[in-house]
Amino acid sequence: MRSHRIRMPLAAVACAGVLFLAGCSGNNPVNPNGFTLADADDIAAQAGVAAAAGVVTNMSAADGASGGVSGSAAPRFTPLRAGSFAQAETTFTVGAITYTLGVTFYDADGNALSGYGPLAHRMLVTTRATGAVASQQFNASLGHAGSLDVSGLEASLDTLVMNGACSDSVDASFTSLDGTRTRYFIWRSGAVLTDAALLKNRQANPYPLSGTLSYVVHAVRYRSNQFAEVEKTWDATVVIVFDGTATPELTVNGAFHYRLNLVTGAVVRAVA
Repeated sequence: MRSHRIRMPLAAVACAGVLFLAGCSGNNPVNPNGFTLADADDIAAQAGVAAAAGVVTNMSAADGASGGVSGSAAPRFTPLRAGSFAQAETTFTVGAITYTLGVTFYDADGNALSGYGPLAHRMLVTTRATGAVASQQFNASLGHAGSLDVSGLEASLDTLVMNGACSDSVDASFTSLDGTRTRYFIWRSGAVLTDAALLKNRQANPYPLSGTLSYVVHAVRYRSNQFAEVEKTWDATVVIVFDGTATPELTVNGAFHYRLNLVTGAVVRAVA
């Protein structure tokens, strides 16, 4: 499997999602253009891998902003944690993926601040992630880059609102849903996160309350792990609608419906 460098114009951003697709039930239609249910399954699987980088970077950024408020305490921004988070880029590793976050704080008038303080209104978080995902069903190398615009930092507010865009690059091999073949894919995508609301008190609800994550995808399926002979090429759209639960809806090309489990990383076809 080859790794690929991604190119990302920094735009205010984000990504969210799950790790990989596993399981199915129910029925979905065939698009008029011939895009089939099997095609949608493959795209949904890739959407999960691409979104994995965003799940960790966005939630970690939100944790850095919220201070990890616990119990019934009033949601608040923790200056000590935020100050440490803002001094320099923060790099951490989860599994075989390395994430890097960089932060700049702004006041309500859009003026950059030297760090977190009483005037902090929003923060711009640049995000990068590179590495690999490996499981019994899924193996992939991935790259992620973007920037995340987070508002609502004032201590009087209990909810953060995230907007932005990101770029993802994934090379993957995985077992098809029917278990009969191995898929080999290269995926390139751009995504836009719109008004994703997240409680600062993550114990009250750790999942985005609302908002959408929309992908525009170019995907190529190959016949082998040599990534030489093209079997099929798609351009597709994937939309995730957050609803405050662990299982938001994911739709491929407006016609194929899935549920994402943000805890386990599983994606299942939605029952019609």
